[in-house]
Amino acid sequence: MKKPGSLPVRLLFLFSILLVLFGSFFQIMVKGAEQIIFEDDFESYQVGSFPYTGDWEMIFDGAGAQYQVIVNNFSVSPTKSLQLLGQNLWACNAIKRITTESPIIGFEVQVMVEDINVVDLPLGRVGFWSRAAVNIGRFYTRVNFIGDGTITSGGQVLKNYTLNTWYKIKVILNKETRFFNVWIDDVLLLENSTEAYNPYDIEAFGLASEMFGSFKAYFDDVKVFTVFEVDPKLSLEPTSGIATTTLVGSGFAPNSKISATWNDTTIHTIPSPLVSDSYGNFTAIISVLNQTSIGPYVVKTNDEMGNEATDIFNVIPEFPSLTPLLITLVAMVAVAVIYRRRLPAKNQGMADN
Repeated sequence: MKKPGSLPVRLLFLFSILLVLFGSFFQIMVKGAEQIIFEDDFESYQVGSFPYTGDWEMIFDGAGAQYQVIVNNFSVSPTKSLQLLGQNLWACNAIKRITTESPIIGFEVQVMVEDINVVDLPLGRVGFWSRAAVNIGRFYTRVNFIGDGTITSGGQVLKNYTLNTWYKIKVILNKETRFFNVWIDDVLLLENSTEAYNPYDIEAFGLASEMFGSFKAYFDDVKVFTVFEVDPKLSLEPTSGIATTTLVGSGFAPNSKISATWNDTTIHTIPSPLVSDSYGNFTAIISVLNQTSIGPYVVKTNDEMGNEATDIFNVIPEFPSLTPLLITLVAMVAVAVIYRRRLPAKNQGMADN
């Protein structure tokens, strides 16, 4: 005997499983990807120099320009890092300017603090940077190494740190929502913290040894990037005909060269080369191949990161085939002739009666 309510329970269980599977499928289809704006491991610069040749700028010189230099006694990979040294009331800020229209940006950097002054103030700092209405400059989405041995961001203590130890800091900011997340050593420790200042003022990425003590901070393996959602889609307008069609793509890698194929045969696009915009969208025109071969054909587009999408184009004749029409017309004429021939005989028979 079935237990009361057993069928609804089973259906609910099945529905839950389907939801989980669908959710997993959706997460697989929509992937996050990064496009690097710049990266620097400081290996290409001479020891004892500031990396001006890499377009880094020294906004403030801290304890003196002679201390803001490339060193080879500490590093993550392979042998060099950037040393900054601040002093009381005068920080050292090193910045590298960035330009992007992407609404989601991020950075990664390795940070190490050599000395700790026991004060509740930031000693080392990383983040996005801008002059932004203040002459001394302003850090955005900043991550601070505090003198009391803690790492903070968004007004929260994220974890303790140890002297002479490298920490991988990663931050992703959505400029539209002003929310940002912080990872330390690949562990998410701050989620959806709000950026108080206007993030569209950001003009650079910055590193700092702050002005609340005299200490050295080291930085290595810097990477600044944009983040986008990869969910490639392709639609054809129109989806049938014999002449041309327009490719409308979205969700591809931004600023990426797009290639198109027709049943796996490379096809020319207008414009050529075809490049997606900063949001991963593109529009192009192609001429229909196999114009005389009626049927469906697969049109596929790929970007340089391997993302692809397809749509179907049906080649159809410009005019309907005449053969069925001719058969119909001949049949109609034959029926009419037979009818007309039989009509007089029938009428004659009626007259005789």
